[in-house]
Amino acid sequence: MAPRVFFQPAADKNAAGNLDRTVFRLQDLESLALRGVITEELAVRWQAEAGSRLLGFWGTRRNRRPTWERMDPGDVVLFFAKGQIFQLGRVVGTAHSPKLAGELWGKSGGAEFEFIYALRALTYVDLQMEAAQRAAGLPATFQVRTLHDIKEGKEEGDLGHNARVLALPELAGAYLASDDELARVRAFQALGLGHSAPRSRASYRLAVASLEQRSDSEASATASTTRRYRRSAAVQAIVLDRANGQCEGIECGGMPSGLSRSGRPFLDVDHAVDLALGGRDHPSNAVALCPNCHAVKTRGVDAEQRRAAYARRAMALHAREMGPA
Repeated sequence: MAPRVFFQPAADKNAAGNLDRTVFRLQDLESLALRGVITEELAVRWQAEAGSRLLGFWGTRRNRRPTWERMDPGDVVLFFAKGQIFQLGRVVGTAHSPKLAGELWGKSGGAEFEFIYALRALTYVDLQMEAAQRAAGLPATFQVRTLHDIKEGKEEGDLGHNARVLALPELAGAYLASDDELARVRAFQALGLGHSAPRSRASYRLAVASLEQRSDSEASATASTTRRYRRSAAVQAIVLDRANGQCEGIECGGMPSGLSRSGRPFLDVDHAVDLALGGRDHPSNAVALCPNCHAVKTRGVDAEQRRAAYARRAMALHAREMGPA
């Protein structure tokens, strides 16, 4: 079954400021926990679910609580303004927290937007809201003014409105690049009925092409005024798919046994050449590493010498996947 899809309007002046503060600029879970804004338990749970400690955040008012309560990890949120959908994100979890809302959006935000959802895999998209409403089975005259969720189709064999929205060409590539379960997404994209497809080099090439078509894909990306670089969630998803649950380290002694709380292998995506040193935020400059290989690469006595070796390895792994299917 497709994830539930939510429409989130973000058109007024306050929304524009909040987007810049907590969607376009990701928040550090560890920092929030250290300052006592969220509990350590919640930070650990959300980081395990997202595979990253850097998340986006949005909040809604009390009158939308019933809709907010239907959100589950993996659901998709589409942000729109002035008839245009411009951002896709995937829900990590929810929290009712006036304290977190106040920290994120100030005193007035804490009073208004205390029903919060955390987001990962935030991806730029370009789609007319009218097209999404048609796919969702909503009349063109329907005005989405607050957080709104799409209802599933009920006909036997119907793919469902949620999946039909995600299969729109303007969304499918972004959703593909941002999803951890690429086989399921490929089925949605082809408007199939949920049959899984084996992993293929073709899917890797499609995800890379989608990444490179977006204007923000050259991720030496966007650095803030404090030189904190935004890392593409799509790059992480593509590299993890390429790794297929195995460490891409040069001299890996073996993956840790067991899985993370989110049911995934213990793998971190790391840049061969750091963004701060001019490295590109792209699968050709990234590797998926187990905790031990990650530590050796970044903090080992020969970390400087390993940088060049990992740059060659990342390029070779990328070239292998971009070759013939």
